[in-house]
Amino acid sequence: MVERTRRRTPRGTLNKPMILDGAAAVIAEQGAEAMTMRAVATRLGVDPMALYRYFGNKAELLAALVADAHGQVPMPKAGGIEGFEQIVRDLYRVFVIDRPGLLDPALGVSTDRSLAIMDRMLALLAEAGLPVRTAVALAGNVNRFLIGCAAVQRQPGGWEDSVEFWAQGKALLAEDPARHPALWAAIEQAPIFSQEDVLENWLEVTLGRFR
Repeated sequence: MVERTRRRTPRGTLNKPMILDGAAAVIAEQGAEAMTMRAVATRLGVDPMALYRYFGNKAELLAALVADAHGQVPMPKAGGIEGFEQIVRDLYRVFVIDRPGLLDPALGVSTDRSLAIMDRMLALLAEAGLPVRTAVALAGNVNRFLIGCAAVQRQPGGWEDSVEFWAQGKALLAEDPARHPALWAAIEQAPIFSQEDVLENWLEVTLGRFR
């Protein structure tokens, strides 16, 4: 991981967006458990007490951080599966690409906006004619997919290391393809997905039959 140079925040310039960005960076780099008021203050180069002028405690800061992220996910204008796909794309953009640390299950934070997004997702799937049980399972799969992608994104090597791991596995199988024939047949035909491909392939495999 590249160590980022810390710069002190000039006096009088601290604000809520800066604190939220600092908290998101701490979580992305060190994990949810490392996010404390002191850790955020250290990253921003300010006294920890300065943060309490904006947020009463860590829980309040976390809730604001998660709410701010969900606020960047717009409600789609399209209906049905098309609208559902758009929400998934926006969730991927915000919680995997921009702020992967916020999908750490250890955070355990729900907000009114996150509930509104889930409500809209289920409504769109109902509009597309999916039974309630199928819609709930599909929405849950979205959450697990995003958590997994975000976990990879948070690793020091990021997506590049997962691609390298896949390539190493393929090379190992090539030494004796007959030992694992079904796996070899699959890996021979499947590409090594880039980060950009992963979402599109997941959407195709998961939602293709509902389109």
